[in-house]
Amino acid sequence: MKKVKIILMAIMLILSNFMPILSNVKAANVGEKVNLVSLGECPHDLGVNNGYVVTNKVGYYQNGEFYPAYCLEREQKGVTTDFTYDLDVGYIMKDTETYNKIWRVMMAGYPYNTPEQMGVSSVDHAYQATKMAVYCVTGQRKPEEFYAYNSNGQEIVDCIWRLYNASKNNNKAYVSPICNMKADGDIYSEKINGKEYCVQKYNFSGNNEMPSFSVTSTQGIILNMQNQEQKNYKGNGSFKLAIPKENLKQDIQVELNAQATIKTYPILYGATSIPGTQNYCLSSYPFEATQASTSLKITIPSVNIKKVDKNTNTPLCGAEFNIYKDANANQKYDGQDIFVSKTSATNNEGIVTVTGLIPGKYIAKEDKAPYGYVINEKDTISFEIKENGANINIQFGDEEPTGKITIVKQDTETGSIAQGDSNLEGAEYKVYATEDIYNASKTKKIYSKNDIVATRIIKNDGTTDDVVGLPLGNYYVKETQAPEGYLLDNNTYNVDLSYKDQNSKIVSKSIISKDNVKKRQVNIFKSGIKILSGVVPGLEGVRFTIKLNSNVEKALAQGYSYAEIWNGIDMYGNKVEVDSKRVQEAQKIAPTVSQIKTDKTGNAYTEMLPYGKYVVKETYTPNDYETATDFTFTISQDESEIKNNAQKTLRIVVNNEQLESYLKLVKKDKTTGKIVTVSSASFKIKATEDIIDRATKEIIWHKGDYITQKIGITTYDIFTTNSKNLIISEKKHSFSSIFDDLGTVVTPLKLPVGNYQIEEIEAPEGFLDLEENIQFEISSIKDYDKDKDGDYIKTIEVLNEQPKANIDLTKEIVFRNKEDVDLSLVDISDLSKIEFKITAKEDILDKADNSVIYKKGDVVGNYNLSKEGKLEINNLPIGTYNLEETKTIDGLVINKEPIEIAFKKQDGTTKIYKKEINIKNKTTFVQIYKIDKESKEKLKGAKFVLYDSDGNEIATWISAEKPYSIEGLSASKTYFLKEIEAPDGYVLNDTPIEVKVDGGNVKKIEFENEMIKPVEESPKPVKHVQKVLPKTGY
Repeated sequence: MKKVKIILMAIMLILSNFMPILSNVKAANVGEKVNLVSLGECPHDLGVNNGYVVTNKVGYYQNGEFYPAYCLEREQKGVTTDFTYDLDVGYIMKDTETYNKIWRVMMAGYPYNTPEQMGVSSVDHAYQATKMAVYCVTGQRKPEEFYAYNSNGQEIVDCIWRLYNASKNNNKAYVSPICNMKADGDIYSEKINGKEYCVQKYNFSGNNEMPSFSVTSTQGIILNMQNQEQKNYKGNGSFKLAIPKENLKQDIQVELNAQATIKTYPILYGATSIPGTQNYCLSSYPFEATQASTSLKITIPSVNIKKVDKNTNTPLCGAEFNIYKDANANQKYDGQDIFVSKTSATNNEGIVTVTGLIPGKYIAKEDKAPYGYVINEKDTISFEIKENGANINIQFGDEEPTGKITIVKQDTETGSIAQGDSNLEGAEYKVYATEDIYNASKTKKIYSKNDIVATRIIKNDGTTDDVVGLPLGNYYVKETQAPEGYLLDNNTYNVDLSYKDQNSKIVSKSIISKDNVKKRQVNIFKSGIKILSGVVPGLEGVRFTIKLNSNVEKALAQGYSYAEIWNGIDMYGNKVEVDSKRVQEAQKIAPTVSQIKTDKTGNAYTEMLPYGKYVVKETYTPNDYETATDFTFTISQDESEIKNNAQKTLRIVVNNEQLESYLKLVKKDKTTGKIVTVSSASFKIKATEDIIDRATKEIIWHKGDYITQKIGITTYDIFTTNSKNLIISEKKHSFSSIFDDLGTVVTPLKLPVGNYQIEEIEAPEGFLDLEENIQFEISSIKDYDKDKDGDYIKTIEVLNEQPKANIDLTKEIVFRNKEDVDLSLVDISDLSKIEFKITAKEDILDKADNSVIYKKGDVVGNYNLSKEGKLEINNLPIGTYNLEETKTIDGLVINKEPIEIAFKKQDGTTKIYKKEINIKNKTTFVQIYKIDKESKEKLKGAKFVLYDSDGNEIATWISAEKPYSIEGLSASKTYFLKEIEAPDGYVLNDTPIEVKVDGGNVKKIEFENEMIKPVEESPKPVKHVQKVLPKTGY
């Protein structure tokens, strides 16, 4: 009895250490009271301690169901048919070894298994076997103590053992109900019944059999996998939480709650409140209710739009944007996109944050530019709002508007048409900054006050290139150089390039600057030679017609005759018949500028004539007076520029002297335009028509005569230019003067009006002969511009060429022509990498003025051959040069010896002297011998490899009686030769040998091997066997 009490106390101690865990079950619930009843005694088929076992079948009713209960203290009084009491349901029995043993018995016993499953014939037997097994696992009985009175009893005994062993031999235990609700994958978008949703899939499962579960959410709808709304599900399964996108304008958090029942077989502990009575373990409904919850947080990213200066990246405030739904999902604004919202203005950091956009694809487009900037209508930025995506940062760049200044030059009187020979072309204008000018964001100063911003030169039509790309601000424009024939415009033109609006990319302003053409009045005084009585001081009634000289020359160039231009008057003043229609056409080209008539004093005055050179023809002369020769004058100054009032009017005196002119010949280089000053040229002058004395009407020289001029007693017919190396000609009739400018000769006497020809009889040293004679005319038109000293000089430039030199170079590749040569490395398909240079071997001089074109040693040029190995060097000055090869291709031996090439002028007609040069290059050549080290005999059968410094294999071969020969190794590289197999009977020599190509010589390499020497057999050592002596004394 004492032992039984000890066991019961231990059980109570174990049970009392458990804290109750609340759980909802359909039978008894923790915290409730249950009333135990007995359904009577079980049959007395089971014996113990020499007596049958009395067992009351005890349990409780709940919701009409009977739930068996098993007592835990065998020695205490329990419920019988005559004695019942209530129990407090304390907690679920779990978490201790004893409770788990009881739980395992009941899981294998009754009521969770049928009698048939337990191997007994009735519910009573099943109950009794289960109860006795509980006693056994709690130490209150042993299975071997039970015996059977009959076959039914034996079934019970066998069942007790099975239940006992089932509890003892496994480690199963009660597990609290757990359900798991877990998101499956990421949130995605789905269109359901025509509406856009953000969808999250969930998987729901329990830790044991789960008949059903139900789900609720604080937002959205619960859908099954077929997108049907459903909250209640059977068994483990999946469902969707769908949130309408229209609700996702800000971050949300959705709470999901799930209720489930899971099969756990809870066993309850029923505690008695009556001393001396038993506590019970109570079977219960197999399923427990449990729940799971989770939350889904959906964050909606914001969009940070940053506006910057496109050039400086400076943040800009004040920009506003429109947000559109990308209707066509084409990532660009196409006018069909749906307006969503307008942003506020960007802050001082250039940023505006956009929130409240539901997930989807959008386009941002600038609607308002910051002040001082042009709206960016070209760039639109697409972006996508994704659920739980990162915040989006996009950036727009705006450009500043730029200023444009258009400058127009006009004549004050005629607008865009220049007067006389003046020209609007060439006027210079400068644009200045009126103030310090900054970029729009004021982060950079571009111009300081009075900085020159731009310079423009006016074109012939009075326009110039616009000054564009200017930062906005205030500028001023001034003419700094007047065009030919005009006075400077001294006005200052202020230009205000202020910001206009966001749509104006260019702020344009134009200025028109008007110049006054230079003008001057002309006074012509006419005196003449009266045929009968001589000179008179002034002649009344003489008419002069004035035309612009350039227009006259233009008409002549277009084929109109002198008489047609002067309305039927020839160059001698005679009336001739002309075609009236052609006269009219000629007048359109060369209209009359002014017609004047002399008064009683012989004076005639023009109106103010504009800048230009004019030709004057006396078109009416009174009887008995001779008509004056045509003459020219030039208006080059405005009367305001002349300080002396008496000189403001240009005064011209006209008489009837015959026009004569000195002839000045200037020898020049035709190519460079330099005057030839080193050596002289000699000329003859021939009349190409009869030259007539206009006063006497006598012929001075007949056509074809050479012109002669007599000074003192010497008559000259050859005229030689002055030069640094002037040598007085042996020809007695050659005129030259050291007082003339170098490279020129001026005839000692004047030539009368007429047509002439210059013939060069001796060219300067180093120059070619003149190709053709030069025709010229001493005109009957006086040019008062050149008549400063009363002498007229006609200047003729005689142009000669210097001969040139050409070099035609051909590269020839010479192979060694050896037998059995490896030519695999020789590639001459492209010779364009072969380089040459030409240097001057002596000072190369310009024969015009002895200036040095190339000093001795100067590099004239570096050249590459063509792919085919050709080179042409053209237009070299005559002289001596060195041609040197400076670079060749791999595998060729460079030709280092300079080649002298000399050019000398041989005659006066050869323009080009050509030298053809053929330069040969040999290939590099290496021969490799394999020899015996001692005998020097050639060896066969050795295998070699040749490789470069990078380890690249160049060639492999096996030695033979002849040496291995290879052409085309690079002279600039280092190679290595290695033996990889020795000839039979020889020691392998695997030490690499360095190989370098030796200039243009044949490189011979001998690779030696030692013969393997026979090894003498050493005498075998004598094996000494030590005998072991027997031990003694034991």
